[in-house]
Order: sequence, then C-alpha cells, then structure tokens
Amino acid sequence: NGAVTTVINHSRGPIELRLTFKIATPDGLDPVAAKLREIADGLPHDAVFHGFALVEAGSATAEFRAKSRWEQRGEIEQHLREEIARRILAAGLTLAP
Repeated sequence: NGAVTTVINHSRGPIELRLTFKIATPDGLDPVAAKLREIADGLPHDAVFHGFALVEAGSATAEFRAKSRWEQRGEIEQHLREEIARRILAAGLTLAP
C-alpha cells in the first residue's frame, strides 16, 4: 500500500451544471440551435447553450452548462431549468416527450 500524498475536495469551489432539454426539430437542427443560442443570451450563472447531447429522428437533446458552487447546485439548477424552459416555449420551440 502506498501513502496518500494528495487529497482533493471536489465539493469546494465552482462546479459545472449540465442541464438537458429534449426539443422537437421539425425543421432541422440549425434553426433550433440558432434559437437556443438566443435563449442562452443573458442567462444567469454564466449559462450557455453547449450544443446537442443527442440527436434523434424528429428531436434533439439540447445541453446547457452553467457554473455553480457545490452547496448551491440544487437551487441554481432548479431556477435555470424553469427559466430555460420558459424561454424555450416563448421562442416557439416545442419540448419533446
């Protein structure tokens, strides 16, 4: 057995949240991606549209990323989920089942 020489506490400092939303893509990915970039503009917590995590026939799973502190992750994630979902619907996009 070896000696422990380094200990890292990952619960301190900033972490990255990954939020996904499945969105209908009847007209293809490009128009949806353009609207999602607009949606991300001005989101709190440095949230950005990161791209599509999964593409399927008729839908795609959009991924947003944001920064948070470990102890605030639940509150920030919930707030961002609600805000992004509102913006998606307001932009005329459809959340897919």
